[in-house]
Amino acid sequence: MPKVVKAGRGFIVKAVDGWFRVPRRLVRNGEVSAADLKKLLDDRAARAARRGRPPGKPSRRSLFMGGTPGRHSPVGQDVVARMRRDGELVTDPFTGAEGVMDGTEFVPLDQLDMGHRVSAVDFWNHGAPPEYPVPGRLTGPRSEYVRDFMRDADNYELQPPRANRSEGATMPEYRDPPTRGVR
Repeated sequence: MPKVVKAGRGFIVKAVDGWFRVPRRLVRNGEVSAADLKKLLDDRAARAARRGRPPGKPSRRSLFMGGTPGRHSPVGQDVVARMRRDGELVTDPFTGAEGVMDGTEFVPLDQLDMGHRVSAVDFWNHGAPPEYPVPGRLTGPRSEYVRDFMRDADNYELQPPRANRSEGATMPEYRDPPTRGVR
């Protein structure tokens, strides 16, 4: 039986194509059964097939741009501070929690996603004038220019997950390949 490693808030196991999370309920005495591991790998492969890429292969977004900063990162804290200063965050009068209004529904701060004001795909393909007039793809994957765009708090706002994820999913455009080498 493969050994499971305790990591952060859960468990991970080394499989054929890298490390991945194992639900706590499947771990017995620091190990996961071969049957459970096979099911996890099969589920992972099925999810990857639905996404259109093999398991363990990073998305073009991840490969070209890197990750979006989290809410608790320095960039995320700058976004929260700016939105607070600009009056975009509201306080729930009943709970005292901060958040945003999504139509008539209050969404607390801890449930919001970091969303781009200017689409990352638009920046990659066309640039984002005036601050970033050069398309990211001309400077190469994860170039310092691209990372500066991704680390710029002015490019983000906190959005309800439903709005943020549906905007990305309905975009008609895809990332063009970079004109410089892929790492």
